[in-house]
Amino acid sequence: MNLLRGYGVELIVAVTPDIAHQLGAVIRTAERHGVRISVWPMLSREEGRWLNVTTASTFVAFVKKLYEMSRREAWPLVEVLFDLEPTFGEMFAAIDSPATARHFVKSLAYNRERLIRVDAEFEALCAMLVGEGVELASAVVPMVATARHPDTWRALLGIPREPRGATQCTMLYTSLLEGWSRGLVSRADALGLLRCGADASLARWGAKAEVAVGLVGPGIFGNEPCYRSPRELAADVAVVRASGARSIALFDLGGVLAREPAEGWLEALFVTDGVSIESTWRARAMWAALDRLPCLQPAATLFRPRG
Repeated sequence: MNLLRGYGVELIVAVTPDIAHQLGAVIRTAERHGVRISVWPMLSREEGRWLNVTTASTFVAFVKKLYEMSRREAWPLVEVLFDLEPTFGEMFAAIDSPATARHFVKSLAYNRERLIRVDAEFEALCAMLVGEGVELASAVVPMVATARHPDTWRALLGIPREPRGATQCTMLYTSLLEGWSRGLVSRADALGLLRCGADASLARWGAKAEVAVGLVGPGIFGNEPCYRSPRELAADVAVVRASGARSIALFDLGGVLAREPAEGWLEALFVTDGVSIESTWRARAMWAALDRLPCLQPAATLFRPRG
């Protein structure tokens, strides 16, 4: 906590139902050290992990439980971050075999019908939290930051609309874009896609736009490609800042502490030198395809530096 406080970094703590009883102690510890904590609710893998049409009722009930715990145990619930993604099983299958992505197309009509209820249920939860003084954030897939068809992407992926007025964190993990592309995306392409995504996020959400850059340590899948060095993180941060976006999130603190010196990773979050990144033609083509693809149809812990 002293390290985070020294760098002025906020902590976003992932909490699942099996460890929810420990959350109050973590928040109180952070409060004593002057570190701002956001809560990142997640379900178990078996329950689907993230917020979507399949998990919505269970997810909403879990968040209400966390809120009730905060009141009963008298610890501050400052911000809740909602991770809007398909279920763990769907994501795992799509990553393992891109051909299974046709599942999302087959689910389009079903998802559209279900999202009417899910959006209403989710909006009611968000309104309750905001009414109690809780700030909101959401982690969103890059497709909903595109200029034209966010609603179609939401229906394809079965994810609700982002909360109004919330911080919107677009997941633009360059290490994954490159590492999971099977050679299609180079490091230069990943930087170009990061710039395209950061620009689109800023255009859609303005000052509420946040960008999640690459990974320092593996996540839920256990084999996620990570940064090779703090220099790559610093380059990503410079690209995001050059776009005009100011809020950056990094996954994850465990990786930072495991890949010493931790200070090197944290310092990379505060790159101030402006850079000019010209997206590769391949990156521009990929982003344009992401924007237009719906037209073809009958998409641990995080932490962020303050400010």
